[in-house]
Amino acid sequence: MSHEHATSLEPVQPDPDEGFGFTEEEQLFYRVSHERFQAILEDEATTIHRVDESSNNYGEFLFVTVSQMVGERRVCMTFYGLGLHELRERWLVDEWHWYEANSFPETLAQQVSRQEAKELMDHRHQWIRPFVAEHSQSERGRLFEFVADLTDDDAAYGELQDLESLPGGLGEAAFQSDMFTGELVDNRTPAQKRRDEERSRPQQLEMFSQRDIAQFGAGLRPMPLPASARLSLQIEDHRTPEEIEADIQREAEKKTAKMFGDEQEEAEPPLSQLDEIKRGLDQRLRYLGVADKGEDE
Repeated sequence: MSHEHATSLEPVQPDPDEGFGFTEEEQLFYRVSHERFQAILEDEATTIHRVDESSNNYGEFLFVTVSQMVGERRVCMTFYGLGLHELRERWLVDEWHWYEANSFPETLAQQVSRQEAKELMDHRHQWIRPFVAEHSQSERGRLFEFVADLTDDDAAYGELQDLESLPGGLGEAAFQSDMFTGELVDNRTPAQKRRDEERSRPQQLEMFSQRDIAQFGAGLRPMPLPASARLSLQIEDHRTPEEIEADIQREAEKKTAKMFGDEQEEAEPPLSQLDEIKRGLDQRLRYLGVADKGEDE
C-alpha cells in the first residue's frame, strides 16, 4: 500500500498570505515533501531557530524549528523527519511532518545558519541510511497508516487499540506458531511490546474520551495573560444554605462546653396511661385550690 495521496489535476498554489504557503494537501495531511521542505529552508523569509534530535509519541526524529513573518506577527513551525515512525512502522525520509509551535522569546532568540542546518540534516540522513535499507513495513503498519491518513495518528492509534482488544482481533496475530517446533513466536515490534506493557498496567478510568477533551491536529495558541494576572485554585462549596447552616450548628455544639460536666440527669421512668391521668387531675385540683382545702380539713 502506497502512502502517497492522489491530488487534483490542477496543482494548488501556495497562498502567501497564510505563511509558509502550505497547499491544501499539505494542510490536510500536516506534511510536506523533502523537496518542498528544502524550498522552505532556502526561502529568504524563513529564519531557522533550532535543529535538534529528539523524540515525541511517534518515535525519534530530527526536529527543525523555523519561523516567518505573517502580517505583523512571527509564526513558528516545527518540522520533524529522518526518523522511524513507530506506529506507521516506516522511516520518514522523503517527507516531513509539521505542526505550529509556540513563539517563545527564547526560541526566537536562537538562530541556526542554513549551512549548519544542511550539515546536520546530511549527517542524520547518512546515519539512518543502513536502517532504512533493512526495514520493511508490516501489515499492521500499513493498516495504521491507512487509518491515519483518513483521520490522524492519534485517532488511528485509538482505533487499532479497539481492534486489538476484540476477540480474534489484531492482537492475536502477534504470536504465530513455528512450523517446526510448534512454539509460539512473538512477532511484535518494540513499539507494540511497549504499548502492550502499558496496557497491562493499572489504568485510571477516564470520565471522557480523548476525542471529547482534545482536538487533534490543532495548533496551540495560548491566550496571553497580563503580568498582573495570578492563577489560583478556587474551592467551590456545593452545599445548600440549609446544609451549611446545619453543619455550622453541629460544629458549634461540638465546641460548646457542658455546664455540669459529663453527668447526665436521670430520666424519669415512663408513666402508664392511668398514672398520667391521675397526675393531670392532681395538677388541676391544685390549681383550683381543692387539694389544699382537703389537706387543711
